[in-house]
Amino acid sequence: MARLKSPYLDVDSDSNVKSFNSFGWNDGATTIFFRLLNVVLVIVVVVAVVVVVVVVVVVVVVVVVVVVVVVVVDVVVVAVVMAVVMVVVVIVIAVMMVVVVASAIAVVALINTI
Repeated sequence: MARLKSPYLDVDSDSNVKSFNSFGWNDGATTIFFRLLNVVLVIVVVVAVVVVVVVVVVVVVVVVVVVVVVVVVDVVVVAVVMAVVMVVVVIVIAVMMVVVVASAIAVVALINTI
């Protein structure tokens, strides 16, 4: 068997990951584990980046809108704008949930494929 090159764990000459030898895992199981670990890490990073970007955008928009509205117009408009912003935030959160669930389903499908 070729040596398993993994950035995560120490590998011995038998191509077994030392940390998992106590589990009695073979090369195939170890390789699948690292393939899945890479996929999961990629998905987690992508979801995290999307969430951070969306949150930053929403916060900036809210701050700008509130400042402009407070400076320019009156309290009723402020209340209406805040309500609209809340609805937008709720929709964004719902989209995030869908993305997370979809990525989880993708991981499960990938596990079944392997």
